[in-house]
Amino acid sequence: CNKFCPYPPTMDVAKRLNAAFKDGYPQDNHESLEIWNEEVEDLMKNNGESQTEIPQDQIASLSSKMRCGWIQLIGQQCGSTEDFASLVDGAIDEMETKSNSVISQWKEAGMPIQDQQCAPVFRACKNWLRWLLQLYLPSQRTAAKVQGAIQTFRSPSMLELYTLMISKDLPAETSRHVANMLFYSTFNPIPSSDEKIHQAYDFLIQDCQCFVGFLEKMLKTSSIPLNTALMRNIHNLASSSAKAIQPLSDARVTTQYTVTKKPDWAPQSTTEMSFLVISQHLLEYCIKEPFPGDPEDLRSEIVQEIMRTYYAMRVGNELETKVEVFNSICRLIALPSTTVDEKDRRVLESKGSAISVLMDSGPGVAKRMLKEDADSLSSLLDLLETLISETLESGRVDDAGAASLTPILVVLYKFCQTTNEFCVAVKEKVFPPESEEHFHALVQEEKAKSAKAANMPPLDAPDGTLRSKLIKLLTWPQSHIKRFAGELLWLLSGGDPQEFVYRVGMGNGMPILGMKGFAQMPAHAYS
Repeated sequence: CNKFCPYPPTMDVAKRLNAAFKDGYPQDNHESLEIWNEEVEDLMKNNGESQTEIPQDQIASLSSKMRCGWIQLIGQQCGSTEDFASLVDGAIDEMETKSNSVISQWKEAGMPIQDQQCAPVFRACKNWLRWLLQLYLPSQRTAAKVQGAIQTFRSPSMLELYTLMISKDLPAETSRHVANMLFYSTFNPIPSSDEKIHQAYDFLIQDCQCFVGFLEKMLKTSSIPLNTALMRNIHNLASSSAKAIQPLSDARVTTQYTVTKKPDWAPQSTTEMSFLVISQHLLEYCIKEPFPGDPEDLRSEIVQEIMRTYYAMRVGNELETKVEVFNSICRLIALPSTTVDEKDRRVLESKGSAISVLMDSGPGVAKRMLKEDADSLSSLLDLLETLISETLESGRVDDAGAASLTPILVVLYKFCQTTNEFCVAVKEKVFPPESEEHFHALVQEEKAKSAKAANMPPLDAPDGTLRSKLIKLLTWPQSHIKRFAGELLWLLSGGDPQEFVYRVGMGNGMPILGMKGFAQMPAHAYS
């Protein structure tokens, strides 16, 4: 139930949206649009059901009406006489021509947007696109039906308009709606070589210089929701277009905080700043306690978008020289998260996104972690133990469980393989020195036995210990989890098949022993 009125569990989104229009168009019936906005946002937030058996022509017509209402509303504010009513179901080229005419007049007039008139329409357009992608698309057999409806919001004139409006001094919430419209219109949930969407990416990056615009806007706002929307766009482009990485790396902006008040998080600098500098300051601000905050706090989303963008940019390759970024990642990994409730779930997801960046790191980062931030190793292993426990206890023996475990197993294996000091330090955490005397005593007892067990269990892996949890991964269904856990334990056993078997057990260790050439071990091979 929302503040306006209750809605049924199943909502006919398209029919309700059409009913919210006045005289067939969205721009003149703000109260009805606001009710629809509240209802559809609640629907998507609560994973509600909506009517998805909608004729393709109705979906296309609604998209055209929304776009025409958007452009005509802006045109009216700068004195444009262009009439878009006849174009709702008309030719795309003619719509583009008239849209470009409105944009030119708006640029020349230099007039501000009347937020009270525009905000409900902008918000409705954003929600329409989000609904198409989030709830409507998964119900369709093909994506063509949806892509056509979204394409009208992804034309060059619309892309230019989004970036122009983001540069305007609009209220943060309105700017957020526009930034989210840009994201949903360019987000491609089904990776493909679709030429049109890549043309849209190129236009945004090259013609609109969007990265400079996004960074300039970020430096002018303290709004976490707006910065989240801007970061989401940056990540979307960086991960979707190979041509985005260099322009993003090269983008430089500067801001003089004279008229504009400096946001709390922003660096006090008069020199040109890069994306890495700006994002690192924003990251530091976001992970301050209390983190992640209440359920409406979006700081964890910004953190994850920054980390995912770093991963797309392969920042991990440069962490040996990017000391500030490295330090921020270490501080993020060190955040406490001991129980898996909704709040800690956001912490775990934020940490997991940071681990992905480390996957590209070399031995220099492992050495730096030991030398300059020894607590980071403990944090890494605490995170590994939490993730294994959470995955095993929830029964997520599936692709989702594997996705949460793979990055950290890869990082630990890679660091142990390339850096002996790191491997020694990890072994002391997984197989604590105070337990080793007992382990070696059990080894001697096992060697003294005249009858060898065909399927010898681990000699010293008490339930609840990290080593016990790692050993359980050796029977994981997904081969890559089994492989990385096994390879890590093999390294911690010094590459010695006898020690490996004693630590993990004969049955558990067979897959790795087979890969290492020890599968057909004679009876005395581990005695």
